[in-house]
Amino acid sequence: MRKWVLILLWISVSCSNGNDSVDGRRGKLVSVVINPLTVPDVGSQGQDVEIAVRANAPSGCYSIQKISMSSIDDHHFLLKAWAIYDSQAVCIQTTIWKDTTFLFRPLASGNYYFEANEAPQPIVRDTLVVN
Repeated sequence: MRKWVLILLWISVSCSNGNDSVDGRRGKLVSVVINPLTVPDVGSQGQDVEIAVRANAPSGCYSIQKISMSSIDDHHFLLKAWAIYDSQAVCIQTTIWKDTTFLFRPLASGNYYFEANEAPQPIVRDTLVVN
């Protein structure tokens, strides 16, 4: 009996993937590239404009989970995307992508700057001019 307990304990420790889980899913949370970032050239004060983004991951090992837009200050915004990367999965070699659109309502006239990604990923920038 003791032999079986030791074998089961060894199997459970051997099969454990350690800290490689996010919200009960196997894998690591990693940032992925946003490209393209689509911002209208011109907008109007108090009127919604659509900010469209596409997050891209290089293979089926990734599952894109979240795309966010946060304010750096009143006129600067950062867009980022995250995916769960599962190194133990059987991965198809195809680009995985997810599209998202944010509604943005500028409250004052001026230039609004949007930036997607952070180093070491390629930075993508666009500007909205509000009259």
